[in-house]
Amino acid sequence: MPALESFLSLEASIASRIYNSWVRETATTRQQLIDALAHGKYADADVLVDSLGFKPVTEKHRNFLETIGLATLISGASQVTPISKTQLAVERSLPLILESAITAFSTSLDLSATEQVSVRVRKFIAELQAEDPLEPGTGVSDIRLKQFDPDDIADLINSNVLGTGKGLVDAGANLTTSRLMAYGFLSESRSRGFLTYQVTEVLDGRTCPVCRGMHGKIFRAAPALERLERTLLTTDPMQLKTMNPFPSQAAKGIKLLAGLTNTEMERRGWNTPPYHPSCRGVLVKRGTVPKGEIRGFTTPKGVPLIDEFEI
Repeated sequence: MPALESFLSLEASIASRIYNSWVRETATTRQQLIDALAHGKYADADVLVDSLGFKPVTEKHRNFLETIGLATLISGASQVTPISKTQLAVERSLPLILESAITAFSTSLDLSATEQVSVRVRKFIAELQAEDPLEPGTGVSDIRLKQFDPDDIADLINSNVLGTGKGLVDAGANLTTSRLMAYGFLSESRSRGFLTYQVTEVLDGRTCPVCRGMHGKIFRAAPALERLERTLLTTDPMQLKTMNPFPSQAAKGIKLLAGLTNTEMERRGWNTPPYHPSCRGVLVKRGTVPKGEIRGFTTPKGVPLIDEFEI
């Protein structure tokens, strides 16, 4: 599936570049943090946490992010027409929507991801300090009666810092790439006069119930493009969350989703991926998803739902 392969490759390029750069940028700070904790210097460690942010990395790689973002838009458009004939290739201009999307990705890492990493690490510091009794009567908070193994602390710090950071970078890269890919496809579809499209998902052991049901769904291009334009022009991370709530993965949520018409799904913003972080869904031209693969949702009584945009 060319669309999926392209999407996953572009997503991985962003995630890998930002994460690996962040690992290098924070190497000195992480070592200082490990040393401080190994010697019970909790106040020093707390100050160091503020140096684990993503902003230096996103600023450094802004041009790279815009380049990959443009490639993602073109990749989406190329699912409609050959690359050389796409609007982006012909006009050779950088869309405003791309700059906004990259700003939103960077802001999310600079603020939300940095905060989540800080909270996670400070929680670990507090737990470590709680296990370390103070010397009675000294009133000195940075003196330990016991020494923790620096290697053990290093493993725990790297797990808390790098593990949390990687998950957040991967999620951000996925959401940004998915939306840009869909926008490129829909924008080109509009210029070519295509009125509808299909969602295609990877069907394997990792596929969630939502994506399995959305696979093969047919939606109208115009409403999807309008919604994505609003989304991609929004740079505030908190506003983006409220604008684009994901379908619930709980049994009750799946049952609700199964009972919605395509128009109702459109109104809720569920006419394009991503349907969750790490979603692998992409948009393709109608009729290019093999019919034998399409299962879709069923009603609570097991009766297949009628696709209102099939005719």
